[in-house]
Amino acid sequence: MTAIEEARELFERSGLVLPPIPAALRDRFRRVSEWCYATREIDAMQMYGFHRYLGEAVAGRIDNYVAVSHAGHGVNSYAINYHLVYGRVALFVQLGWGGIYMDQGERAQTIAETFAKCGEVLEAAAGVDAFERGRLVIAQSLGGMNVCSWLSEPTGDLETARRWLSDHARGDPPALESAVVWLANRAAALQSEASPIPGM
Repeated sequence: MTAIEEARELFERSGLVLPPIPAALRDRFRRVSEWCYATREIDAMQMYGFHRYLGEAVAGRIDNYVAVSHAGHGVNSYAINYHLVYGRVALFVQLGWGGIYMDQGERAQTIAETFAKCGEVLEAAAGVDAFERGRLVIAQSLGGMNVCSWLSEPTGDLETARRWLSDHARGDPPALESAVVWLANRAAALQSEASPIPGM
């Protein structure tokens, strides 16, 4: 059984769907620890903490990777955490699940809908890969972080990365919804710019 098959079986036994795993990353996808799978060394509790790896992606040039985990503490503070740094997207999503007071069926439905939206982001991002520098940083956390903004160059250090994230935090709409619209519009604009002018 491959790591993806193992992870999918684990999620499905719990009534969950696995988030998108790009084909180019699947050979490196492996079990890191209980309820934690990734293509790199990563810590599930740090993923739950949310800020470490997001700040890392904003501060420096991070190689493509995917990671998914379930982690938390206490009786009700648990989350499914999903990271996807791939091409022109740096995506960090956190969704509550597994707490004793959570409605697990309702949370599973929200997770399925959110991961479907992540798939839309990944598909839309393919339209800008060949044209752009930088990455679209997308972050949604249980703590209320909601960021969808283009990062042309890494900030260079974590303190500047934290300021950048604070400066680009937003209210509604949710970052994932904004990302799909932004990427689709940008891809259309880039395609238009690249198309030859009739008669030229």
